[in-house]
Amino acid sequence: LENAKNIYLVRTYAYVAAGKQGLVILDIENPEKPRIDQVYNADGKIKHANDVKVGMTNASLFAYIADGEPHGGEGGHTGADSHDQADTQKEEGGHHEYGLRIVQLISPEETPGHFGFSPRPTPHLIASFTTHAPALAISEGIDRDRAVDENGNQLSVFGRRGARPMNHEETLRMYMRSGSLYSFPEIKDNNIKQNRDIRNFFGPPRTDAAREATPGKETPEEKSLPFVEAPRKSENDSGQARLNGDPNFKPGDSEAPSLTVRVLNAELFGLAALFLPLGIVLFQRRKRGKK
Repeated sequence: LENAKNIYLVRTYAYVAAGKQGLVILDIENPEKPRIDQVYNADGKIKHANDVKVGMTNASLFAYIADGEPHGGEGGHTGADSHDQADTQKEEGGHHEYGLRIVQLISPEETPGHFGFSPRPTPHLIASFTTHAPALAISEGIDRDRAVDENGNQLSVFGRRGARPMNHEETLRMYMRSGSLYSFPEIKDNNIKQNRDIRNFFGPPRTDAAREATPGKETPEEKSLPFVEAPRKSENDSGQARLNGDPNFKPGDSEAPSLTVRVLNAELFGLAALFLPLGIVLFQRRKRGKK
């Protein structure tokens, strides 16, 4: 790369703001041997990439590029030279634009395997915003990513709109057990039900019969897991007071009825609606008999 300005890593690809080369996409699946996968300048519309940040919206990935050669250029020209060059281009009918470039990297319509962990980008310029001077830097947005288990199943989404960052104690619960870093063994045994690697590391699983014979007792592995009470929903604040640590919020206050109570009430209302017409008919017949 002739003039790499900045780099942004996204899973197995790195995006480099490479000056006059535009956006350079590196394959970093093997971090010790990165290689150039693509060089993209939108047919010359990206004049001078100074910075790049990458973010995802819905199912699409976008690169935000600060475009425009800084005053003085790369060859030691002065700011006056840059202005003179821009004026010359205007006099000659040239079109010199600085600003923000938005490049779509992954899209459901154009990217094969876009639902995968790290599909190969298919960059194309979708929007530009012109600035009066060269754009030199792009601020980074709030990171949002997903926690998955070892099979790739989604467990949680971080950085949702309206969510607060996790505090130190909550962060430790994700990767610490009994004061030690929580780790998994390297699994080489392909036997799903009788996996020797898992059994040697965690011990044999507790059977249902053993659980029924010793109710209320936990295995050492279960005891090592931290207890996290699920937030209870409040009618006043939909649970946000509890999550945000409101000192005036009491767990027993304004709690919504339990699922069992709601189901029972619904069944009672259903029976009442079913027998009400029958009761009216019997009442009318009895009234006529008296006459």
